[in-house]
Amino acid sequence: MRALLMRLTLLTTLLLAATACNKTLATRPPLPGRLYYPTGLAFVPPAIDGGVGRIYVASSNFDRRFENGWVTSIDLSAVRSQDGRSLPPPGGLVAPPPDGGSDQGRPVQFTDLATDGGSIVLTDSFAGIATVDLLHNRLFVPTRSAGELDELAVMEVTPDGGPALSCYFSGGTDCTLDAIQVALEQTPGARGYPAAPQPYSVTVADPPRDEIYMTSLRPASAPAQSTLNLQNYLLTLHQGDLDAARAAYPSQGQYIPPNSAFSPIGRGSSNSVIVDDTFLFISGRVRFNTGDPDVLLRIVERDSKLVAFPQLQLVWASLEARALQLRPASGSKPPRLYLAVQFPSALMVIDIGQPPASDLPPAVTLVRGVPLPEGPNDVQLIDRPGGQSPLVAITCYIDGSVVFYDDDLGQIAALIPGVGALPFAMSVDSRGPDWARVYVSNFGDGRIAVIDVPLSPVIAGEKFSPRLLGHVGSKQYCLINTDQPNCVDTLE
Repeated sequence: MRALLMRLTLLTTLLLAATACNKTLATRPPLPGRLYYPTGLAFVPPAIDGGVGRIYVASSNFDRRFENGWVTSIDLSAVRSQDGRSLPPPGGLVAPPPDGGSDQGRPVQFTDLATDGGSIVLTDSFAGIATVDLLHNRLFVPTRSAGELDELAVMEVTPDGGPALSCYFSGGTDCTLDAIQVALEQTPGARGYPAAPQPYSVTVADPPRDEIYMTSLRPASAPAQSTLNLQNYLLTLHQGDLDAARAAYPSQGQYIPPNSAFSPIGRGSSNSVIVDDTFLFISGRVRFNTGDPDVLLRIVERDSKLVAFPQLQLVWASLEARALQLRPASGSKPPRLYLAVQFPSALMVIDIGQPPASDLPPAVTLVRGVPLPEGPNDVQLIDRPGGQSPLVAITCYIDGSVVFYDDDLGQIAALIPGVGALPFAMSVDSRGPDWARVYVSNFGDGRIAVIDVPLSPVIAGEKFSPRLLGHVGSKQYCLINTDQPNCVDTLE
């Protein structure tokens, strides 16, 4: 069965790569009013309480139909449905249709993004997970350009007032010109090391530390573009270095991290990274040598960069891991990891104990494995009041659902079906004590799903019932199927 699953995974990857590398399509400039194969997204709260805030969405341009990928800044207070209705704050109800009819419980479609050419910046294609750093007003979007330069785009975000989005180093709107190049040594003819090809996700350390950590899906090889001497690298940047690079731009050109910023973490692919005071917890997709330790989880000491492999496959048979989140220690409760894995699909609940010695990694204990619908990908935590454990939200892209796991119950508390085609990443608005809102990028249909989540027992009532409120954006069907008769004259 494992061999079959691996063959199916490889076949799917090859088919997707063939589609993504098709440059025979006539390219066009990005569309400010549309999203296209959205991947990463980040929510930023408004300056005034009671508002709905803003989301930044990366359009990955997966089939390269457009000239670039792009990131769109969407003011959620301005989006409208076709009949002029607005998106309410979390927990609020959408106004009834102005014609006196009823939505009959159906999600409302907010197709008008109220955006223009000033609402987007350009990036390379194949964006990964977007991460916002509100302390420094920065947005990070890794991009993977299918054999071309792999980069980390950095943008400046302004929550209220002024330009909503601009490229961090240049101040312009074309971030392909000033993005951080993270895999130069993988260009043909180079030596290969160190490099972080196919960058995927970013995590920012809490103050007073100033690190920015980035993972990559593919290990570097030596020589470049070969399959020899594979090594995956964790990239560590520093806030001060970005400030200095901005001050030196454009005379010093694009910022290129020094070799010391790359730390080897073994051959296997890495997916996501979470940080605590002492350690980094890194999930991984594929190990490239059957004799290597599994890469479902790696633990890296923050300062020395020593790597430990807990070998979770000795107690759980899943082949690949996706996103993970960490619940900090609380009272007598130890830190707890929530790790999404595939083949088979599950949520691994893992307690992190104290290191048995000062020079050893922390102890790792699998508490439980919770079966999930097919295709778990992103994981987010939603804080709850009253000493409750946070809810764990998981996107399941093959199933088309979002699952909510309640750790106090030790089981799935709710499943929202029909979220959209291939729900990919999430960002959470958790400002209120009674309600949270989850924004979900639907990679397969070009929309952002909006899910309201009750938090307090009074609001939730006897049954915990998150609700799919609606979608932001239009379906991308007519952007892809331009030869369909019902799509004529529907493009912008």
